[in-house]
Amino acid sequence: MRYKIIGKCNHCGICCHNVRLGGFMWDNPCMKPEWDVCAFYTEEIKPGPGRYGHCLVMQADRQYDRVRDRFGNPMTKEQILWFEANCPDWPARDSDIRELVQNKWRLPVLCGYVLVGESE
Repeated sequence: MRYKIIGKCNHCGICCHNVRLGGFMWDNPCMKPEWDVCAFYTEEIKPGPGRYGHCLVMQADRQYDRVRDRFGNPMTKEQILWFEANCPDWPARDSDIRELVQNKWRLPVLCGYVLVGESE
């Protein structure tokens, strides 16, 4: 059986929170272990065309030279590379779907995405 992710982000922000708080933030240069949330997470949701929930990077339309974290610091090259590899397609990357099917983790209860199986 093949699986896919359907739905859309409801901007709950859970994926941006530290794992110790029930989130999905794993080791990355955008998050220090003692922080509760990603450096690019904001409580202020800016809905509308081209705007994406809690993420300051997505709110800036991924124009990295314009992005500042919540402390006012510009994005580093390391943070940009990590973001591009992990955030935009989460949880629909092949590795995410594989791990969901294997029950290595579950989508948050508030998540707008759903894992579905489809007959081949």
